[in-house]
Amino acid sequence: MQWSAALEEKASNPRAFGGCYGSAAFGMEGDGARAHGLDFTRIVTRGARQIVSGGQLCVAKGELQNAASAFQIVLGDDPNNVPALLGQACVDFNTAENEEQYKKAMDLYKSSLELYKRALLAYPNCPAAVRLGIGLCRYRLGQFEKARQAFERVLQANLSFTSHLDPENVEALVALGIMDLQTNEDHGVRGGMEDMRRAFEIHPYCSMALNHLANHYFFTGQHFLVEQLTEAALAATNHGLMKSHSYYNLARSYHSKGDFEKAARYYMASVKEIKKPQDFILPYYGVCFGSFFCGNDFL
Repeated sequence: MQWSAALEEKASNPRAFGGCYGSAAFGMEGDGARAHGLDFTRIVTRGARQIVSGGQLCVAKGELQNAASAFQIVLGDDPNNVPALLGQACVDFNTAENEEQYKKAMDLYKSSLELYKRALLAYPNCPAAVRLGIGLCRYRLGQFEKARQAFERVLQANLSFTSHLDPENVEALVALGIMDLQTNEDHGVRGGMEDMRRAFEIHPYCSMALNHLANHYFFTGQHFLVEQLTEAALAATNHGLMKSHSYYNLARSYHSKGDFEKAARYYMASVKEIKKPQDFILPYYGVCFGSFFCGNDFL
């Protein structure tokens, strides 16, 4: 399953995923900010806005400690500053993603969740990306039903009391699709694939949706579509784990067609994109196959 890859890819691209960085809520100025429901001239002072902007830049560069320092300065003066709350929520979430100790990671996810909830309470018209962040935190905490509710809430049609939900939010569609696919039940799989298709129709360069569609067509034997979708996924992302899944899709497609040399090459390409074997173990079996088929020259 590629769920962790989705989270990590979004965490590495703040503009792509407001749910992790909150960029949709505090990373835009002018028309972009107003389009997402936040007018900085009415929410934060100029000085606080500059500090938050500096914190966002640190987050984008992966300097999470510096980002946290910036957000804490603003929150120390105004505990209900929405952009700073979202920024700190993003820092805690991304720190948890990189934390190896389980308890510390869970505590950070809980902290991130509470910060997102505080931001929503302080400003109910926050953009849909904030509810997306809540859903991700709940998913990581094992609160799957509440996570589903949060993702579904993101996709609800605009209601009179809030105009900032997003019925075409690709990340929420992908999240719900993955949760449906994980049920391993016929109706869940059908629903999950429908969510992936809808995400693809809205944004044809969503690498997560492309990989899942390729996986589906692999099992239906439509290898031309597997290769076409996977190559599109590779062109759409620079994230290592996501690319690893794409290369793996290509490898097993060629493997099933009997083109063992290409399969071995793509299994190795998949492994090279992985930082930790436990993140995605399947291509390592393919590398074993490649070593057997090609001999020592393969390794």
